[in-house]
Amino acid sequence: MKILIVDDTPLILMAEQTMLASMGCNISIASNAQDALGCMDDTIDVVLTDMQMPEVNGDVLAKRIHQKFPDVLIIGITTLIKKNNRVLDGDFDLSDFVDLFPKPLNRKLCQTIIKMAAAKNAAHISGESRKKQPAHVFSCAGSF
Repeated sequence: MKILIVDDTPLILMAEQTMLASMGCNISIASNAQDALGCMDDTIDVVLTDMQMPEVNGDVLAKRIHQKFPDVLIIGITTLIKKNNRVLDGDFDLSDFVDLFPKPLNRKLCQTIIKMAAAKNAAHISGESRKKQPAHVFSCAGSF
């Protein structure tokens, strides 16, 4: 499973990438929307995007991704959330997101993300088994 993580905070990006890679996922990372769009291809199963970023917020990024890749799962991650996925601050269009999770992600949320993507993949693959690949981390951005 390949996951693209988009976050402008290097510490959060590194923590999420490490956790998901340790769970067997292939990870691509981007520190902004422009780099994320450059990373996108048909192999990406899930995009985890920060909601508040400089220049382009996560909801705008999600719309742009879905224009070219309508089947990819997009999950918003934010510090602006409270119970029942209600955003505390910010005027975001959540229509392109399958879910919204609080930052920072913990292991349980990462497992939920993997299960969501696996269920989606299982629905699209009939009778075919995907070959398990070792986890790798790919950076779409330069160093930050």
